[in-house]
Amino acid sequence: MNIILSRELKTKAWLEEENENHIFIQGELIDDRHHILSVIKFDYKEEKVIEIIKTQWIKSPYTYCSDIKDIINRIIGLEVKTGATAFINKNLGGKDGCIHLAEVVVQIFKCFYQVVHRIEDLKLSSEDERKKRKFKVLRNSCYAYTDRFKDMNLD
Repeated sequence: MNIILSRELKTKAWLEEENENHIFIQGELIDDRHHILSVIKFDYKEEKVIEIIKTQWIKSPYTYCSDIKDIINRIIGLEVKTGATAFINKNLGGKDGCIHLAEVVVQIFKCFYQVVHRIEDLKLSSEDERKKRKFKVLRNSCYAYTDRFKDMNLD
């Protein structure tokens, strides 16, 4: 088998030590032509971007790809809610942007959503409470959380 493309999208998240309401999320896209890294700071309570810590083209097909790195500032203040992905693709992609950067940022937003739910789960004292909360939050978001499996998810 001749592999034509191998691509990784990676994320990792951590809480700011001085302020637990701030979450840092690093996203990376790595393939044979690109290596883009971005770190974004979110407000956990308000669920929005408060600062761009770093955006870097470590590897790109053209030297001028990183000329547009400051467009990421367009997402400062953006809330993590329905419509955010469309906003990111419109404002970071296209002829004046970089679709690869948009991919990284969308992945970071997905990670934020998971981190928030993980933090909320950790606040609950029992596994039963976590299951009930998870089903309530994720209800009908995918096959495993449809009503047909409600009883199995709550047992």
